[in-house]
Amino acid sequence: MPGFAVLVRRCWTVLVLVCVVVLVWYYVFPSRKYTAKHDYAALYRKKYAERQREDLKPNLVYRGSDVKIDPSDLGLVRNAQEKEEMDQGFRDFAFNVLVSRRLGEFRDIPDTRHKTCGNRSYDDDLPTASVIICFFNEHPATLTRTVESVLHRSPAGNLHEIILVNDGSSNHFDDLESRVGHGGWEKVRLVHTSRREGLIRARIFGADNAAGDVLVFLDSHVECNVGWLEPLLHQIKLSRSNVPTPIIDSIDPDTFAYKSSPLVRGGMSWGLNFKWDSLPDNYLDSPEKFSSPILSPTMAGGLFAIDRKYFKELGEYDRGLEIWGGENIELSFRIWMCGGRLEIIPCSRVGHVFRKRRPYSSTNSHGEDTQVLNVARVARVWLGDYIKYFYETVPSAEHVDVGDLEERKKLKTRLQCKDFSWYHKHVYPELELPGAVAANTSQKKVKFQRWDEKPHDFTDSFQLVHQPSGYCAQSRYGVKHKGGELELKPCLRTKEQTVFLTSISELLPGGYLCLDASKSVRLQKCTENGGPQKWTLSLESSTEKGAKIYNAAIGLCLGIQELQLTTVICNKDAEVWFLKRSPAKPSKKVPMAEVR
Repeated sequence: MPGFAVLVRRCWTVLVLVCVVVLVWYYVFPSRKYTAKHDYAALYRKKYAERQREDLKPNLVYRGSDVKIDPSDLGLVRNAQEKEEMDQGFRDFAFNVLVSRRLGEFRDIPDTRHKTCGNRSYDDDLPTASVIICFFNEHPATLTRTVESVLHRSPAGNLHEIILVNDGSSNHFDDLESRVGHGGWEKVRLVHTSRREGLIRARIFGADNAAGDVLVFLDSHVECNVGWLEPLLHQIKLSRSNVPTPIIDSIDPDTFAYKSSPLVRGGMSWGLNFKWDSLPDNYLDSPEKFSSPILSPTMAGGLFAIDRKYFKELGEYDRGLEIWGGENIELSFRIWMCGGRLEIIPCSRVGHVFRKRRPYSSTNSHGEDTQVLNVARVARVWLGDYIKYFYETVPSAEHVDVGDLEERKKLKTRLQCKDFSWYHKHVYPELELPGAVAANTSQKKVKFQRWDEKPHDFTDSFQLVHQPSGYCAQSRYGVKHKGGELELKPCLRTKEQTVFLTSISELLPGGYLCLDASKSVRLQKCTENGGPQKWTLSLESSTEKGAKIYNAAIGLCLGIQELQLTTVICNKDAEVWFLKRSPAKPSKKVPMAEVR
């Protein structure tokens, strides 16, 4: 009987022979290869393709549109020097001086007049105008553009002169000094007050130096639109007691974008603070009304025209008013109560930089707030028995020393002015007496809407991911904390890290407050006016690097400093973001109180 080793060798030999036979058969006779009748893998994919679980799908990274930041953007900050120029400009002037400088001395702006203004014609023998522009430490480029807009868009035959009144500025205006009187500025004169007088007395000083038939007062940061002067002069030619004012269009202080303003009229509160009032219902019932003069109870005060001799007869400004504030209400009262007529002219348009704060103080030499002093003086001269409503609104004004009123009261008697009761009845009956609204049960009450219940037009939602760290942006103190800063935290699928995008390019971390870059990057109530709350998701499509999030109002991009969100210059260091889409987007027009 063979041994164990022999048996193993024999089995191994048989196994090798079998393998050889199989291989030879496979390669010699390939047609014999087995093929299944059905593609079971394809059948399986087709059967279960629509059964994939949504929560198991991969998360896609959204990198925005392929729109890149425009390198010619006037507000784009390119280096540290430009950032310092912009920051210093906001501190000194409360608007973006970087954009203003880049705009140049003159630019084209949209004609915002109604089309019916083209049907109006004006006489050739309109009166001449002296345009008076008072300034105190104004930004030179902005002031220059104001002057150039007057020179370019005013009929030469009607523009007698432009008088620049330097009201005791501490800054030097050597370039301005060198330009007046020649090189296209032959009609421009520069006069100086001996000390800081304030807007009110500086305008009187300018009027004393004027020689034109009509005085046109303008602020020092405006741009006159096409055909702005003729409609004003036309109204004064019709009657020398007409005091016309232009429609004041808006120039954005961040971007200097020129925007049309709606037709409104001037009003006021019982605290004698100016406000804009809507026109009465059905007032604009025909196309011609859009170009017809609008009677206005008060004027904003910065821009208006008045017959030079009539201004003198009417008593000019009250010289007892200090620096700024209340002079527009006082002059409005005097115009109406003493036989004049105050109008807003829709076919005259002037753009004005509406700053968010006044960059200089309005306190007098004694440290007193001139706004309260001035309105108290106006109230004691003009309100009569109605002054009790003023004191109810401004109790602190009751014991204010407003100076000697004898001269103004004599003026009121000499001009045979009507009392405030007549003004309230015939000029401004819409000014409700305190308590009258509550007593009128037929008047509909406007329901107050909390800011966190306000609906927003959401278009997308995502996490804002800082690519270098892999962390996500999140409010430091909670999504409802106004003024709260944002920082980087490990990414979690929470509402605190969900950023909602609206149709007007606002970013709402958590969905309640807007990401605002006006001072620092923080959460603020949504204004819906763009500006520092409007973000351009100009994210590039590269997958190897992050991309930029741009704020055109300040010319900077969203960045990181010590794990806190801030604004940085839009260079490669700003290419650090990508947007990681949320699994689901909120529906449009959803009140945030319902988004949990």
